Amino acid sequence: MATKRILQADGTSLTAHCWQGGRIRTEAEFSNEPAGIEALAGYLKKHRSSLFYLLADTAEEGFQLEDLPYVQGGDRNALFKRRLGQYFYNTPLALSVSLGRAKDGRRDEKILFAALTRAEVFTPWLDALREAEAILAGVYSVPLVLAQCGPQLLNTDDPVLLLTLSRGGVRQTFFDKRKLHFSRLSQLATRSIDEIGRVCANDSAKIFQYLVAQRQLPRGSALRTVILAEASQIPALQGYCQSGQDIHFEYADLGAEARKLKLKDSLGDSNADKLLFHCLASKTPTDQFAPAAETRFYRLWRIRSALASVGWLVFAACLLFAGKTGLRVAELRDQTELTRMATAEDERRYNAILEGLPKVNLTPDNLRA
Repeated sequence: MATKRILQADGTSLTAHCWQGGRIRTEAEFSNEPAGIEALAGYLKKHRSSLFYLLADTAEEGFQLEDLPYVQGGDRNALFKRRLGQYFYNTPLALSVSLGRAKDGRRDEKILFAALTRAEVFTPWLDALREAEAILAGVYSVPLVLAQCGPQLLNTDDPVLLLTLSRGGVRQTFFDKRKLHFSRLSQLATRSIDEIGRVCANDSAKIFQYLVAQRQLPRGSALRTVILAEASQIPALQGYCQSGQDIHFEYADLGAEARKLKLKDSLGDSNADKLLFHCLASKTPTDQFAPAAETRFYRLWRIRSALASVGWLVFAACLLFAGKTGLRVAELRDQTELTRMATAEDERRYNAILEGLPKVNLTPDNLRA
């Protein structure tokens, strides 16, 4: 099994982490300067056999929701490609995700179009990965990882806002019917608990107003907001984030949730980076931003892995067949030995009977005459 390494890009630098057996180990940090790119190239060559996951933790993201007629085949791909070009011009790091179809009317399909809008930020990293022929599994973002593990943490189909702290800042991710709708990142200056509390309270109020204006939240209803934080820091956050008529704040213990997801490392504060790395490595999202050309070596690795798995299966089947044949040969050998022994015993008894008969001084010819 190949070792998995997560490359976290925050816009100005890239940090390399190794995931193995539910534990995260930070290995190196690289700047986007020429010296940093050169150091990254050496790091990639040193770990050529590893699987690399590029995780974007930046504020330059775009999300668009649209209800489209349900189409299939080539028309569907052409429609999505055209919409992505209209919403996110000149960025190859874009994708479309189906959020399901309506149950009435003409049953339109709700599609989420998402993109990393500043592709030039990731160009040096992708160039280094391509030149080193590294096995890049994909380019992911924090919202895509939260879309994979967030519903398990929230455990509800109702509209809910999830607030998490990462290296980039405070991220607000909105879910409805367990599906990701949008996410935004608020950067921090001091990363103090007081600043985090103020940002969580102010941004939650802004997002509530936005959701009501966009009719994603019915008027008169309260927005359930869940803050994922370390247990010892929750009382300080409660002083800033107090429930009201519009927003209902809830708190989830980051350490307890990490243990539920089988992360073995301990978390000293409310930074959820390690939990995100663990979710990315253990439950990799199916959707990612990288074009097919960037993940060519990953597809080749999967083909080689599949062929190796088939080879091992064939080898195991041959071993089973050889074992079965060997057992059958041993059984036949035992049966032959028993038959030989029985024949020898019968011959001995026959000779004993002949020896017990009275002797006759006649030849067989005379006896026949």
